[in-house]
Amino acid sequence: MRRLKLVLLVLAVFLVSACWFALQQVAGYTLPLPWPDEVVFFFSAKNFYEYQSLLTPELNPNRQLMWFPPGFAIITGLLLKFTDASYGAARLLSALFMAQSFLLLFLASRKFSSKSVAWLLLLGGFFSMHVIIAGNLVRPEALVLFLLSWAFYLNVNNKGVAAISIASLAILVHPVSALAVVPIWIISLDRLTGCRRQSNWWQWILLGVAICSFQCYAVELSANWSAVVHDYNHQLNSRNFSLLNDFLMEPINFGSILVGIAILMIGKRINNANVSILGTFAIGLLLLRIVGMGYWYGIYRRAGLVLEALAVLEILSIFWKHYFNNRFSFAFKGLSAMLVLEGMLFLNVVNPLVSQWKWQGMQFPTQQSQKYVALSEIDEVKAKLFEYSLKEGNGYVVFYPSGDMCFYDKGLPVGMKAIMPVMFEPIPKMVVYHNNPHHTDEMKEEGLLWMRQYVPYINNAYGFSTKAGNKYTVYTLGNATGVTSMMH
Repeated sequence: MRRLKLVLLVLAVFLVSACWFALQQVAGYTLPLPWPDEVVFFFSAKNFYEYQSLLTPELNPNRQLMWFPPGFAIITGLLLKFTDASYGAARLLSALFMAQSFLLLFLASRKFSSKSVAWLLLLGGFFSMHVIIAGNLVRPEALVLFLLSWAFYLNVNNKGVAAISIASLAILVHPVSALAVVPIWIISLDRLTGCRRQSNWWQWILLGVAICSFQCYAVELSANWSAVVHDYNHQLNSRNFSLLNDFLMEPINFGSILVGIAILMIGKRINNANVSILGTFAIGLLLLRIVGMGYWYGIYRRAGLVLEALAVLEILSIFWKHYFNNRFSFAFKGLSAMLVLEGMLFLNVVNPLVSQWKWQGMQFPTQQSQKYVALSEIDEVKAKLFEYSLKEGNGYVVFYPSGDMCFYDKGLPVGMKAIMPVMFEPIPKMVVYHNNPHHTDEMKEEGLLWMRQYVPYINNAYGFSTKAGNKYTVYTLGNATGVTSMMH
């Protein structure tokens, strides 16, 4: 019977994940649109896939070291070896990381007192627009959530050393993960001291791998210290330092942290390990929201709120059994399920099949013609660039919105290289401006900002429209920097 339940559980997760993938295929590159940050992460992973290199010349050909930790590039680059290493494949990997997070939390919930209600909560909390969009993006959030979910599963199953190792690796994927990892270290070490059975040998090997990974990263940092300091200063100067104030001013952020602390205290008071673990991981995930109020960081808040809800259900279930034994347990679970469902509807969590999904002007496509671009259109643009290169010569080419560059990782004319230059250097030979009705105001402002930097260098402008009706303008620039060696 137990084995049958496990099979049904895995099957349910598979079906939900299949729905995610189907919706993402329908959304294509329209929800979300290609994002500038995706260029950074996609090309760093692609270069590791192709050259086993951590250099990213597409960001700065003159100084190719990227400031970000290499975890995402290494893990995603290795997985791209099993695919066609395209932009679409990289987005699909994020969806797989999200699905694995979902599966691990489902498996961990089998240890809870009220499993059926917990499964309902997980189903509603993760099958939502927010999660589907974040899983359709080449950014590290899905991978970080997967590693933290894996650490959560290991902690629930008394594998503290392995949990510390896996959670620590999240820091090498995204540095802000340290906000979540520190609480996880504390709860894992606390459980280790109270656990009589020694850890398995494979956990210590995993810990050794994690330590070696950090040592290798330390060597990389020390060898390129001046460049790293320069890049980190650039990042800090571009950040909004009112983030913490914004975090505390939002009631759901501040209130959820207080609820997490209360859950942790109750877990210690009733000496329940599952409640303590849920509270700790919820606080860690919610703390990640401090560093950015952007949409992508919201995935951590959603996961943290789901874990808090699971902790509340666990506490209620424990008290119910204490005062009522197992009487009326079916009625309790049914009432809990109704309350959970109503709460999720109130918070607009359960909204997977809304026909008009929107976010920052982006809309879920309901017809084929509403998609952002098609592969045939990319080929049209490449053909035009080849035509113009015969007249104007070759060199670096920049795309606006800059997220479009992910479509042009290969197939450009010989001697032409797509880049997204940092601080407007070097000067490209061509600038491709894409005018699409799906573009948000933020994307249009970005394009205008960058174009102002190139106005003094513009020689010629060529306009054309694709068969789909999208308009492009190709500007050729004088005094452009020639393509330097891209050898890795």
